[in-house]
Amino acid sequence: MEALRQLVYNGQASVRRPARPTYQKPYPAYIGDLPFPRGFKVPSFSLFNGEDLYALALEHIGRFLAQCVSIETQPLLKLRLFGSFLSGQAFTWYSNLSPNSILGWAKMEGAFME
Repeated sequence: MEALRQLVYNGQASVRRPARPTYQKPYPAYIGDLPFPRGFKVPSFSLFNGEDLYALALEHIGRFLAQCVSIETQPLLKLRLFGSFLSGQAFTWYSNLSPNSILGWAKMEGAFME
């Protein structure tokens, strides 16, 4: 114990903190770089928090798709935008998806409904 105390006192020992987890999106990085169409405005509607699981999840997907009509033919842009409309438990679920595990909108929609 005295030897450890001397190392710390002399600045020869460093205290390591555990690595802080970092947030990584569940889709590949290139999707985040895709530009939105000229004049695109991010739709505004209430966030989904995941408290009433299946029924509200289905409703949220429906509302999300209806609001994203201007990018309906661009599924990767829907994927990029989707996490912005989640909060609470739903965003916790989203943020715990493995990096690069969701490669397209259909996969996200399926994972969200599970």
